[in-house]
Amino acid sequence: MQHPLYKSSLIALLLLFGSLANAVSFPPQPNTGQGIYVVDEANLINASDTAKINTLAKQLYQTKKIPFVIITIHSLASHGATRNEASVYDQLLFSHMHYETDKGVLLFVIRDAQNIRIQFGKAYGARYLAASKHILDDDVIPVWNKNEISKAILIGAQKTAGLFN
Repeated sequence: MQHPLYKSSLIALLLLFGSLANAVSFPPQPNTGQGIYVVDEANLINASDTAKINTLAKQLYQTKKIPFVIITIHSLASHGATRNEASVYDQLLFSHMHYETDKGVLLFVIRDAQNIRIQFGKAYGARYLAASKHILDDDVIPVWNKNEISKAILIGAQKTAGLFN
C-alpha cells in the first residue's frame, strides 16, 4: 500500500512541473541539420572549442545515431525559472529538445550558477549516471575552477561522447 502522502506529493510535483513548463522559455534549438550542435547563449565556449564540439557531436550522431547537444545559458532567471528549479528546468529543456524519449544526450551549462549538468535520454536509464558524475567531478570541475570554462565544456563533451565508444 502506498504512503498517504505519496499521492499528494505526486500531485504537487505535477502541478509544479506543469506550471513551470508554462512559465519558462528555452534557448533556440541547435541546427543539427547544418552540423550545429552547440547553442552557446552565455558565450562561454570559444570558436575553436565550439568547432571541435560540433565535429564531435556530428560524428557521434553519424556513427551511433546519438543526438548530443551542448547548451549554455546565462541564468535560469533569464528563462523564467529559479535556482531551486534547476533540475526541473533541465528536464523540461531536454523534453523541449525532443531527446527525452530516445538516445539523446544534453550537456547543459548555467553560467551564473556555475552549474554544468549531463542529461541522458530515457533509453539509457541510469546506465551512465555514475560515469557522468565522475566526468563532472574529476575532469570538468577542476578545469572550470581554474576559470578555463571553454576548455572545461570541451572536456565534458569529449568525455561524455567517449562513453559511447
